[in-house]
Amino acid sequence: MEAGLKEGKKIDFLMRFDRAQQNSTIRFMIPAPVWKLMRFLNVGAERQLREDAAELRKYVIDIVRKRKASGEFELKDDLLSMYVRTAIASRKGYMMDEAYLFDAILNFMIAGKSTRHDQVQMYNMGIATETNTLLSKEGSDPLAK
Repeated sequence: MEAGLKEGKKIDFLMRFDRAQQNSTIRFMIPAPVWKLMRFLNVGAERQLREDAAELRKYVIDIVRKRKASGEFELKDDLLSMYVRTAIASRKGYMMDEAYLFDAILNFMIAGKSTRHDQVQMYNMGIATETNTLLSKEGSDPLAK
């Protein structure tokens, strides 16, 4: 994703990405009529979600347009380039659509973030379990040093 994004824009993108995921999650915690009313009135988390989603779309679409204009798809091995090469090879024009590419890229980013988070959480749980086992052994063995 770094191609086409300056450092400040990259940080803003990541902050908006995280916040959009958090605000989307809030929808599962409150009754549907409440968040739908908030969305209709454009207030609170729903307003922020709408703004963040619009900015995320602009950033990704800008990268897609720049990459299309440069024609660097054959030179790079990133997700966007792979999608475009597949679209060209399979002659599936809809895969070249900016909206399609945006959705595909964002879905992979969400999946990748969730996977990394789960891996870190499982690793930390493993360390905690191992540490608790060692501590309980030390506490129960009066001769442990």
